[in-house]
Amino acid sequence: MIIILTIAARLYHLGFQSLWFDELYSMTIAAPTQDPSDIFIDIKTDFHPPLYYLILNYIFKFIPYTDIAGRLLSAIAGCLSIWLVYMLGKEIRNKNTGMALALFFSVFFYHIKYSQEIRMYIFLFAFAIMTSLLFLKYLKEQKLIHLLLYVFISAITIYTQYYGFFIMLAQGLCLLHLLLVRQIRIPVFRNFIFAYIGVFLLYLPWIPMLFQTGSRQHFIELPSILYFFEYLYEYTGKEPVTTLFILTGLGLYIKTAVRKLKESGLNQSPFQLLVAYSVFSIFVITYIVSIFKPMLSKHSTLAGLPFLLVMVFTGYQSLKGKWMNPILFIVILANILNLLFISRYYTKDSKENFRQITEIVINDNAAEHNLLIISQLSKFYNYYFEQKGSPFRAQNPNVIQPSMLSDTANIILVINAPFTEEKSNQLESVNALGFQILNPRILNKTDSINEYCKIWNSYLKENYKIDTFYTHPKRNIPIAFKFINNAARLH
Repeated sequence: MIIILTIAARLYHLGFQSLWFDELYSMTIAAPTQDPSDIFIDIKTDFHPPLYYLILNYIFKFIPYTDIAGRLLSAIAGCLSIWLVYMLGKEIRNKNTGMALALFFSVFFYHIKYSQEIRMYIFLFAFAIMTSLLFLKYLKEQKLIHLLLYVFISAITIYTQYYGFFIMLAQGLCLLHLLLVRQIRIPVFRNFIFAYIGVFLLYLPWIPMLFQTGSRQHFIELPSILYFFEYLYEYTGKEPVTTLFILTGLGLYIKTAVRKLKESGLNQSPFQLLVAYSVFSIFVITYIVSIFKPMLSKHSTLAGLPFLLVMVFTGYQSLKGKWMNPILFIVILANILNLLFISRYYTKDSKENFRQITEIVINDNAAEHNLLIISQLSKFYNYYFEQKGSPFRAQNPNVIQPSMLSDTANIILVINAPFTEEKSNQLESVNALGFQILNPRILNKTDSINEYCKIWNSYLKENYKIDTFYTHPKRNIPIAFKFINNAARLH
């Protein structure tokens, strides 16, 4: 049943939604026409390591370069990670905990969402569990193969997403705790020191870029001190039954943990210590770091969710009687009803409508030949023009200016972003940080982006009149504008 639920929930309507900004960024970076050297150039203003883009790019050289194919890779990783969730619960608690965790995550909103998105976060989720399992395996059995695999998977994790460092930090804190209370021998601790040195050596080539990334400005802002409750509500897809289930389970866990602390002091199970330090590192230390350098975001904390839910299920297992099965049944049912009928995750158009906007433009201008398309997000719209087999291609207004046109276009089509706040029926501006992320190859034009935007809008105002408005399918606001040349209009 878990396998069927997992696969069905991640493959159903996989291509229903348009790719949104972040997914299109992934797709354009990882296009099969790109070489690794191109990818390294294009992500020099990104805030993520390169491995996910490199793997995606390599796979696209053998499979179709489409929305479905890109999302399928994440869906497969999401399905496999449910097995890892089972293994984690089984290792830390028992088989029943593993089964309950796997069943819960099979229909959990946030896990499904990122199993259907062309981003690296579901891989971070899986790698966080893999490194933790290998960490625990080595503590238990001290086999060299487990330590070597731990080094390899840890390096892969931090090459995939920077929150991998906080997973490693949690494991390091757990080790230090076990050493101080003499639950592990010094040789075991020393071997992990060598393992961390091995990870450092494997990561050495990327360290300069890591420091460069850390020194740049970011869109992320420090959330409120009560951010966890906001995040939790988003994790559940704003489903109150599941939200209450998690909060109650955490309360029970804390009550049980306090009792055990009084009974056993600092001598706790390595497994439970790892869970506690993982949650502390992902949800608390990241917040403290964000006070100085904002970096805390919901999608990155996906790495901490398996450990958070281990706490929840451990809390419920402290109850006497057979309460777990009926409670879990109600929660699973609430998740399914929410996905299908309340939030309508699979059928409600909730993502940015790049695909739909592109289709409208293509259908309305099928007979046009002398058409110039201008957009700040030209590379994203061009992805869909190519996918639809259209000859149209959008131009970047920061690369081509009116003075560079060899011939006066009869029609100029301006397409703004689906999330635009532009209300003056003209080409939208773009802020410097957004421009740098989208256009790492023309960073020398950053200081001129406002000037170029004004030049284009002045040119359109003087020489063209708006003929057609294209309305955002969901927001019901003008998103694109067809400008007709004054001379052609009079004719």
